[in-house]
Amino acid sequence: MEKVFKNIYKVMSSKRFMLLATYVCIVLFAIISTIAFSEFTSSSKKDVANIKVADMNYNLKINGQETRIISVPANEETIATIIISSLNSVDSQYELIYEVCSAEDCDSLMEETPENLLVEYSTRTTDPVTDKIEAYESKVVRLGITNNTDDEYYLIFGINAGYIHNTLTLEEKIKYEYNEEDVTIAAIIEGTISTEFPTTSYYTATVECKTNKLESNASGSATWNGTKWKVTITGADSGKTVCNVYFNSPYNENKGVNRPVLFTGMTPVKWDDEFNETETTKDDSTWYDYNEKKWANAKTADGSYWVWIPRYAYQITSGYHLSTGAGEETAGTIDIEFLKKETNANESNTSIETIDYDSSTEGKNTSNNHFLHPAFDVEGSKLGFWVAKFEPSGTSDNINILPDEASLRKMTIGEQFDAAISMKTNTKYGWEADEVDPHMLTNLEWGAIAYLSKSAYGANAEVYINNNSDYLTGCAGDSATATSTTGCNAYNTSKGVYASTTHNIYGVYDMSGGAWERVSAYVGNGNANLQTYGQSILNADDKYKNIYEMGASDTKPLNYAANKNIYGDAIYETSSTGDNSTSWYGDYSSMPRTSNPWFLRGGNWDNGTNAGLFSFSNTDGLAGVYYTFRPVVRVG
Repeated sequence: MEKVFKNIYKVMSSKRFMLLATYVCIVLFAIISTIAFSEFTSSSKKDVANIKVADMNYNLKINGQETRIISVPANEETIATIIISSLNSVDSQYELIYEVCSAEDCDSLMEETPENLLVEYSTRTTDPVTDKIEAYESKVVRLGITNNTDDEYYLIFGINAGYIHNTLTLEEKIKYEYNEEDVTIAAIIEGTISTEFPTTSYYTATVECKTNKLESNASGSATWNGTKWKVTITGADSGKTVCNVYFNSPYNENKGVNRPVLFTGMTPVKWDDEFNETETTKDDSTWYDYNEKKWANAKTADGSYWVWIPRYAYQITSGYHLSTGAGEETAGTIDIEFLKKETNANESNTSIETIDYDSSTEGKNTSNNHFLHPAFDVEGSKLGFWVAKFEPSGTSDNINILPDEASLRKMTIGEQFDAAISMKTNTKYGWEADEVDPHMLTNLEWGAIAYLSKSAYGANAEVYINNNSDYLTGCAGDSATATSTTGCNAYNTSKGVYASTTHNIYGVYDMSGGAWERVSAYVGNGNANLQTYGQSILNADDKYKNIYEMGASDTKPLNYAANKNIYGDAIYETSSTGDNSTSWYGDYSSMPRTSNPWFLRGGNWDNGTNAGLFSFSNTDGLAGVYYTFRPVVRVG
């Protein structure tokens, strides 16, 4: 027996036997591999979702259907949610893999994946592409498939599997991430794609979103928070949402002015020659043209109208600190230089002054130099500001800016100030609270509108009075000094437009007549009526008000003289005294004093000759039927 075993050992140790054994192993491995591959491919019918790899079994569902094949249309992005269910009684390892087919039945596999066909795991996937899977448990893998070709393809999915205690050799066909969970935000600065946002507030920003390259429910806004740009996206669809943030220079080279800053919910509007109104877009080249006295107009979501006053510098080239008398057609003259962005640069390279103002004959002032209008030297208004097109109507907590409505009156000046501020959080306007800074018109802002009107870019003539005794907004008399009436030449008629600051429909209305307009400005004489009727204004930040000094004695003439170096407000520069009717066009000149420390502007419907853009008077601040106000909106 021992001899037999020795012979067997000798045979097994021979080279021939070793070669034979090796050959047998190779053949067996090939057979097993063929069987395994045949089991993978034999399940490639579209209606078969079970997969067998060696002696392990799995089931696939794609987007809720028991299938292994998904179609990928040309030039589209497809989401595939794949449920991998283990049918095994033991834990195992898996890797989701795929092959590409050009036909629906996937009977023939492509040797290579087309270059522009991308299969990636989604940022929204529940489980990874490769992992351990417990017996009879499931994994959910979400894929993003991008077909950037002109051909339709099909993908057939399979499983690369192994026992839990072995090392699984990965094919790594799906190893890149498809950004689906987070909205992709791209910055485009003046037409150039950038990896960073601008670092200054100079730009105007708009956001446009698409989901899977199609129209999206997503919308967004970009606002400057004082130190950086903040982008907010809402309503993003399930799918790949890409939002482009377009940063455009605030200065429109073609129009020669700073672009209007459109807040969320604001829609540009324009009118044809027959006064028919149409909505338009910010890219409409005919929306505004200040060279043609066509100021930019827009409506908020509630239908309220607003007019854009862009940043400028000015010089009073004639009529400085003079009275021109009632009814004169010319008054003084004002030269305007529109400025670029938040700078003092301008197309004509005119030198712009900002400091050392001196109203004396020999001093540096607006009679001999261009000065930046101080209304644009306030945070939020450095590009420009929106002003209510009409006097306000409605109620204190529901303000409208509409024509042909009774103006909002019978409020103290403090209540009017608070009502304008409260517009910030009123959702009816459609804007986001952190975008906007609404407030009551200041004296300087009134002056900015009046000066632009009295330039080549505005009416450059006396604005017609709103002489409607029912305080209806947007009305015009038959002349600049017409007596009162119950009638109304509406704002959108051939005569009604003369009541606007442009003598066409694009200007601001009700600045002559209508109701007296209180502004957030006062002489700080300590009178009790300041606190009694306007405590909220006294408490407000300086950017919301203009404070004037009291003279050596609290009289109109002395208070007027004490503030001669305040410019831009259409007070000292456009009148000769602080009493009577010595303003341009013979408008009222009545400086605040004693128990009437607050400013009034524009005149009442029955003031005739004395009403106008250059009219100023005084009030105690008490609630009254004659007094309204006007909201302004700065960038928040």
